[in-house]
Amino acid sequence: MQELGAGSIPPELEVARALDDARDEAEGTEDEEPQPGDPGEELRRGAAGHRPILRAAASADPVTEYARGMTSRSDLVPRRASKRLLDVTVSAVLLAAAAPLFAALLVVIALDMLVVARDRGPFLFRERRVSRGDEFDVLKLRTLRVDVLDEVRRSGGHARLAERDPANLTWAGRAVLKRWYLDELPQLLNVLRGEMSLVGPRPWPVEMAERQARDGLDYRYRIAAGWTGPAQVSKGSPDPVSYATLDVGYVEACRTWSSWRLLRLDLGLLAETVRVLARGEGLRF
Repeated sequence: MQELGAGSIPPELEVARALDDARDEAEGTEDEEPQPGDPGEELRRGAAGHRPILRAAASADPVTEYARGMTSRSDLVPRRASKRLLDVTVSAVLLAAAAPLFAALLVVIALDMLVVARDRGPFLFRERRVSRGDEFDVLKLRTLRVDVLDEVRRSGGHARLAERDPANLTWAGRAVLKRWYLDELPQLLNVLRGEMSLVGPRPWPVEMAERQARDGLDYRYRIAAGWTGPAQVSKGSPDPVSYATLDVGYVEACRTWSSWRLLRLDLGLLAETVRVLARGEGLRF
């Protein structure tokens, strides 16, 4: 991630600090001198390299603890009215503001298909994904060639994995859409319809989500999938933390934080998302 200005605090550190404070408050403990290897110390010094640390409360290994059922795992993370209000308001505003951009992108895609025969096909791409236990059709501007999509379907694979190879992309997908994540813009409609949230773990294909759940990480069945999330804004960090760690930390925040605190976190992550988009590094995996 890019360097932050003096005095600014990345949302990931705010989460880490708040989770650490919540643990101390729950245990009735005061801040103590940090010891080597102390998870709390790791959280507190996370800003040094702008590390995206968003862990479950006081947990050195939140993914393992979640998989073993050692953290809270009620059936579904409650839907908060404040979060839904943010989803509807922001997605509606962005869709209206981005209407000229949508039109320009459709022109670019149409010109690509006119010039390059193998790039021809539908403008939109749909794929079944999981969000809060429900399956839905995620919407994207098509970036993969039709022959690649046909092969993906025949092999039982997923478009998400095929997009890792730039050779599979259309010219418009490679030169414009993927670079700035513009293929994800139609998912604002998924957010507006209530199938996704603005912030949360990214929606995975059904088979991949099922496989992850069999390994004990079933949070994609308990929380609404997000248009962006802590894992996405951590892309490019010099000292990365696993996506699952960040996702589990966000799930725990959604369970335990106040609505106002969670709203501030979501706004911070959305602001970080804008910075990630501006860097144009969507082709890096």
